[in-house]
Amino acid sequence: MKRHIKVLLGVLIAGALGACDKVTGDEPLEMTTPGKLAGEWFVTMKENGTDVGNGYKKIMTFNTADNSASMWIDDAKKFRSFKSKVSVDVNAMTFSGQASDNRYLTDRKVTVTNGKVIPNGGRSKTGNTVDSIYFEASFSDDPGHKYVISGHMRSGFAEDVY
Repeated sequence: MKRHIKVLLGVLIAGALGACDKVTGDEPLEMTTPGKLAGEWFVTMKENGTDVGNGYKKIMTFNTADNSASMWIDDAKKFRSFKSKVSVDVNAMTFSGQASDNRYLTDRKVTVTNGKVIPNGGRSKTGNTVDSIYFEASFSDDPGHKYVISGHMRSGFAEDVY
């Protein structure tokens, strides 16, 4: 009986070890379509150079469920309460959207122009080099006003949070 248990235990261990894939770290990581355009950003909102958003706020850019050449921009109701889908050009690191639906306020359309991400183009609160973001936004319920939303990517360090 002891011999059967030892054989069975040996087979189980060998099977368990053989079932594990060796991870080498050489496998490429897959990115969503927006790639480096997606992230958490600390931005300001200005109109004609005047801060109308009361300092830095966090917004998010992230992929769509269908992982197409588009992404969401979500201000988490911090500035103008908008969550809208924009088209992306990952190679050019740009994005835009004309009269896009707003998931927070369905009667308000959002137009995003001149959107771009500049790799290593920004500095965090404590001076770490991070990507920067810039875009202009206008809203259907506020004709004639264009807002500049710009800032930098979250560094991941707690001391860089606003």
